Amino acid sequence: MFGHLDGAPVQAAAPVDFGVNFQVYGSEVFVQYRAWWPENFDTLKGLIFSFPGSRGDQRGIAGNGLWQFRLSQMGYGIVGFRDLLDFGYDYWGENDAEVQANFQGVLDSIAAASGHSELSNAPVLLDGVSKGGYSAGYLASFVPDRTLGFIADKGFATGVLDSTRPTAPGIVIAGERDDVVQPYFLNQDFLESRAVDGHTAYLVEWRTTHRETTEAFRLALMDQCMRARYPVGQLPSSEPDDPLMLNDPSGFLAETSIFDPALGQLFNPDPIITPEAVYPLDSSKASWLASETLALLYRIQNENTQLGSKVQFSPVAPFNGKVDLSVQITGIESTRLWLYHESELLGEFDPSQGPVKFSYVAKENGLQTFFAIAEYSDGGVLKTTGNYLPTVVAGAVVVPEPATAILLAVSSCTILLPRSNGRILPQTHVLEPQLVKARVPNRKASALSHQGRTGSLLSAV
Repeated sequence: MFGHLDGAPVQAAAPVDFGVNFQVYGSEVFVQYRAWWPENFDTLKGLIFSFPGSRGDQRGIAGNGLWQFRLSQMGYGIVGFRDLLDFGYDYWGENDAEVQANFQGVLDSIAAASGHSELSNAPVLLDGVSKGGYSAGYLASFVPDRTLGFIADKGFATGVLDSTRPTAPGIVIAGERDDVVQPYFLNQDFLESRAVDGHTAYLVEWRTTHRETTEAFRLALMDQCMRARYPVGQLPSSEPDDPLMLNDPSGFLAETSIFDPALGQLFNPDPIITPEAVYPLDSSKASWLASETLALLYRIQNENTQLGSKVQFSPVAPFNGKVDLSVQITGIESTRLWLYHESELLGEFDPSQGPVKFSYVAKENGLQTFFAIAEYSDGGVLKTTGNYLPTVVAGAVVVPEPATAILLAVSSCTILLPRSNGRILPQTHVLEPQLVKARVPNRKASALSHQGRTGSLLSAV
């Protein structure tokens, strides 16, 4: 059964099905999708669109309990689409008028059904694999000012990109061993996008066939696109025809893997990554990344899918805004480890005695990403490796930023206590006994300064 949109708000205890006729190449095409939105927000921030591969159906994601929990902390709804078996990824329309009308029609239908009129003006994040990846890139090219970012996983279409149009940030993900959508063709489409200043990155997942990238990577990408593009302190308007104006972030550029038809993909373990203005190589062949933290995520994913990660996060279950991190180093002898929350340095530790443990009390709820960067010696040469952990934080209690901080040594533990107006606030970070050597964090340090080759390290940004 498809929901009838009669203007009455629909409670979101269960997902809502929609059937809408798109105008495509002058004809009608029936499109089916399912949406879910959290109930505990007066104003929702936006929507995530999930596109399926050929003959696939992503409508089930709207009823996924884990996604519903994530979204209930983030302020976003989610929309899963069913593939059109007899139509390509361009079912969104032939031209600007058709695509934008069909896109707005989806937003308007969900806004009416949910009682959240602001969703008509809300931004979207586009995520798709295979044919869904083509759909994500195609749609983003027509509505870049409404798109927080896109993930074109094992498929990508440049759509109507040209140098006169704004572009949304996105990433094209190729599988080294993908014989369905070969990495060579994705690389060529990526280069076409960059040739017209498309804000696009290209990443190879090594030893990977035609399958979806890890959910952890997708979540971390979503987190960074939202943070880079979403204007701080603003929400979509409930007034008609007043879309939220997104940030146009200053970017970073990164070396991409080189494709040689005779040799295949050539792995670059240590790509040069710099702010866009000082990139020393050919920028038209470089990946464009929307933030410093996204650049670090790009570097780590490039390394980990080729060599495997030597830095392992244990699973966490954030509770009341507190995230208990545990990091284990395997396969290398490391004596220095840096922990980051986004681009904020939490501390520097000695992991040689066992797992590094750290408790972080979040200042806000929602999707957040942590990084661990380990240093080790390889034949007398100092190198670094890392990993990341995206997680959804719930129940955070917002406290004022500390004016100063003191260290107390109590029973072999070090406790960092913030001061505000002369009184000590509740503890925010607890360092386990083996971490007594941890340094007070340098809040301006750059995670990328612990990665990369000599001469291309980034300073604080």
